[in-house]
Amino acid sequence: MHTTMNKLYQYPSQIFYTDLMQQLKYYAESGIIDEKYKDINNITPTLSVFLASSQCIQDCFIFGGTWTTRTPLEIPLYWNGSMDVIMSEIERAH
Repeated sequence: MHTTMNKLYQYPSQIFYTDLMQQLKYYAESGIIDEKYKDINNITPTLSVFLASSQCIQDCFIFGGTWTTRTPLEIPLYWNGSMDVIMSEIERAH
């Protein structure tokens, strides 16, 4: 467990990168989130923003059935406008 958690905190995008990208693509194709995220190139820069704010992985599994540090229930909140604001602020800060 210690080894797994260390990898989760140090390299979250390497562990959940493919699954989360595919999930976001399906959400976009089904109209749950903005259609621009059908393109994986639009998803890639946003993953670290979503995974960076970690929560208790046990709570996420209990409440959302996910082994990521964020729940799938948060995806529409982020990728329906909020992510555009977050990414523009990140770009402005750099």
